Order: sequence, then C-alpha cells, then structure tokens
Amino acid sequence: MDKYELEELTEDLLIKAEKNLNVKLPDFYVELMRTQNGGRLYKNSIEISKMNVIVDHLLGIGSRGNEGILITPYMVKEWGLPNDIVLISGDGHSWFFLDYRQKKRSLAFPSQIQKKISK
Repeated sequence: MDKYELEELTEDLLIKAEKNLNVKLPDFYVELMRTQNGGRLYKNSIEISKMNVIVDHLLGIGSRGNEGILITPYMVKEWGLPNDIVLISGDGHSWFFLDYRQKKRSLAFPSQIQKKISK
C-alpha cells in the first residue's frame, strides 16, 4: 500500500485545499493529481545543479489537515520553512515546494542542510 496516494481528487477537495492554503494551485499539478492523487514515483531521481536528488513521492490533495499538501502549515512551523509555499515532496531535511513568495509561481528545492551551511 502506498501511504502517499490519497482518495480521488474532486473539485470540492481542490477548492477546500486552495482556500485552506490561500493559493491557486498550478494547472500542471492539479492535472497530475487528477490522474493519481499523490503517491510514490517510479522514476525517483533527478539531477539539479550536478547533484543527484531523490524525489520518491509527491504529496496529493487530501481532505484532512494531516495528509498531502495540507500538512504544509504544520511543516512550515515545525521546520522553520518560509511562508507562502506549498510542499509537494520532502522528508524534513529537504523539500520540493511550490513557491508563492514572488508574484510568479515557481518550483523550488531548498535543502535544510544547505540553509544551515550558508548561515
């Protein structure tokens, strides 16, 4: 069983999640979640700046605050992450997230380890 795969995404779940997180989720993410709402990834390694990064799952759009992307507010507080983001993958030491801090949405990969080293 895949602990990251959630129930089928409905319009109601999408509206509630966007309202709860105070964002408009990007079409590419919503369409992907309509196909499969979160879950483990078959191809789980990508190269970013000549560094091999493991992304083993994507968070879906859940109906409760402790599942999928709705866990973002808790994790922001717990890990001291920036506000105005939506987590889509990660484990506490590194995250992939949708970055809403600028007017234009972007996908970001900041590492908690890099953050500590750069201080």
